[in-house]
Amino acid sequence: MTGLFGRWFQRRPPVEDRVWADTGASAAGLRRQVVQALAAGSAVLLVRTRTDRENLAHELAARAPLVGGDRFATDDLRRHLRTPAALGVACVDDLRDTGATTASGNPAPLQVHVLGRGPRRGDDRRLADLLDRWAPGVIVFHHSLDDALLRTHAGKLQPLLHKLGLRPDEAITSPFLTRAIERAQRP
Repeated sequence: MTGLFGRWFQRRPPVEDRVWADTGASAAGLRRQVVQALAAGSAVLLVRTRTDRENLAHELAARAPLVGGDRFATDDLRRHLRTPAALGVACVDDLRDTGATTASGNPAPLQVHVLGRGPRRGDDRRLADLLDRWAPGVIVFHHSLDDALLRTHAGKLQPLLHKLGLRPDEAITSPFLTRAIERAQRP
């Protein structure tokens, strides 16, 4: 649907936010979820910062990840992620819109995992719009209470999480949490 109201009614992939106790737990949880998704046959795209991209690709070398090196490698990355249990690692700057929708040409379910959200809501929406053509099943943002976006609320949340008995290797996830994080971002 296009036109004036097309953007309002456009179906976007579901977005989840997972908040971990600290940065180490976030990284370990992310790796664990990626391995589980690959074992289930899903293709996984990890979106990280440029320095984290290289470190993560090295850590997951046994899974033969295709590492996006620049914006011109996007087509190769998209083709790679059509294979079940394929792993791709890229940073946001590596991704570009190639114009072709892959919903019918992507036999493997695709999960996108992103390390943290940016300070601006619009940046994450642009990323979701860009990845929409890749036909992801879900986009998951991973955070820790150490992140700049959540740091102001960490003092209130940590005692509550401790009382609830949440282990450091468990993530908090909820649609209410996702909306609260989006409201905390600047427009």
